[in-house]
Amino acid sequence: MKQGLKERIANARTSKEVDGFLKEGEGFKEASDSTRRRWQRAAKAALKGMGENPPSKTQKKKKNRKIDKK
Repeated sequence: MKQGLKERIANARTSKEVDGFLKEGEGFKEASDSTRRRWQRAAKAALKGMGENPPSKTQKKKKNRKIDKK
C-alpha cells in the first residue's frame, strides 16, 4: 500500500530523510496550508523521537495563493 508524505515522514529513520521529505512537500503546490502544518508536526515528532532538533521555521507563509479552477 502506498504511503502518503505524512506517513513517510513519521517512518523516516534519519533526520536527512525527514528533511528530504519536507523538501519534497514544497513541490506540492496544491497542498493546503493545514496539510503543510501536519507535515511539519509529523517531522517535529519524528525528529523528537530520534533525539534531533526540530526543523527550522524558515518556511515562507503563502498569502493569497491563486488556485486554478477548471
